[in-house]
Amino acid sequence: MHLFLLLVLLLVVVVVVGFALVAVSKPQKSPSRPLAESNSKLSPNSGLTKNQSLKQRQQKLYKENNSPKSRVASFFAQLEQRNYCIAVLRCHTEQVVCFAFHPKNRCLVSCSSDRSVRIWWDPVDRQAKFSSVNLFTLAASEDGVKFPDSAVACCWKKDGQSILFALNYTRAIRAYDISENQKVVAGSLDVISPQKNTVKDIDVDPLLRYFLTYDDSSTFVVWNMRGTILTSVDTHQVKINQVAISADGRFVASAGFIADVYIWEVLFQKDNGEFLGLNKVMDLKGHHAGVTGVAFSRDNKLATVCKDRTIRVWNIEVRYKLGEDAKLLFSLDPWDTQVDLLHVTFSPKGDLLAVAGNDSVAFYSLDTRQVVTVLRQCTGRTTVDIKKFGFSGDGTLLATLGQGQQWISLWNIPAMPSLSSVHP
Repeated sequence: MHLFLLLVLLLVVVVVVGFALVAVSKPQKSPSRPLAESNSKLSPNSGLTKNQSLKQRQQKLYKENNSPKSRVASFFAQLEQRNYCIAVLRCHTEQVVCFAFHPKNRCLVSCSSDRSVRIWWDPVDRQAKFSSVNLFTLAASEDGVKFPDSAVACCWKKDGQSILFALNYTRAIRAYDISENQKVVAGSLDVISPQKNTVKDIDVDPLLRYFLTYDDSSTFVVWNMRGTILTSVDTHQVKINQVAISADGRFVASAGFIADVYIWEVLFQKDNGEFLGLNKVMDLKGHHAGVTGVAFSRDNKLATVCKDRTIRVWNIEVRYKLGEDAKLLFSLDPWDTQVDLLHVTFSPKGDLLAVAGNDSVAFYSLDTRQVVTVLRQCTGRTTVDIKKFGFSGDGTLLATLGQGQQWISLWNIPAMPSLSSVHP
């Protein structure tokens, strides 16, 4: 009996101690205060508490910083702050489809799918002045009615006095002349291209004897400067990626879906300049996939880039009439083993080779054959590839255009250091 009472007493003590410990462990509540004291004072006009007003201001600031206009401004600010980027040309409401530098200076023409054409006389100037050109063609009408159109390709004549445009809907090839006082007037060239597809690009002979146009087929067309077709050439390369004219206008290189690059010789009569024909004289072999870009240097070296991620430089000044093949001078390693090589071009001075791959541009020294600098994220988006790029005529700028973008980025050309360095 006594043992039972002792156990009951012990159980009671344990329960009482447990409740006491639970009570001690609970946080003490602060003394209750009236609502007007526990919160901040009410705003005399808004009727909102300070916390509520702060929350609304934060929401307003968030909306302002994340509006489409603010995000676009922030994007361009970040792009312009990147090393070497000195300007972003923004004056089109739809995507820019093509651009071209003046052959002797930094003047640049840009064309958009919104039918606008801008000639930037000094694109680096923060208050850059430009002239607008309204493209039209008379060749598309038998009654002399002007048809407005947009450009899909453009190219300066090598004397810098005219610009050739390939128009979109009418398939016209149209020239506009530039006067000394920067006045733009319609030129005499106005013809309709026989090509069934939209013209992909246009290039002009430096000696102003001919120009050529090509589309996504395997054929390019050679014209004289008056707009008469000299010849149409089927390259049998399935689909042309690029056609380039050499610095002396003697050769034309074509690259396409297949791995071989073809070199064509353009023949003219020496005494009267009459066109004699165009013959395939060399076949550059060595790539293992479609060649995406070709470019001539001023001394007639040829650079090629390929889907197999190889960069090659060739010497085509050989005795091809005796059966001698073009010689591979050297190959360059890409700056990134996973990059997709898209375009290639030589600097006007001939000391640099620029290669575009995805959203980056690498500069190679032709003396050391090493990478000098890599410009990364040139389009501002890693998922946006470079559609077109090129050096200014004086060799001081590089312009890049991303796929589907409404602006063109301008970059300083990197200095030539004694040692190779890669810029992040």
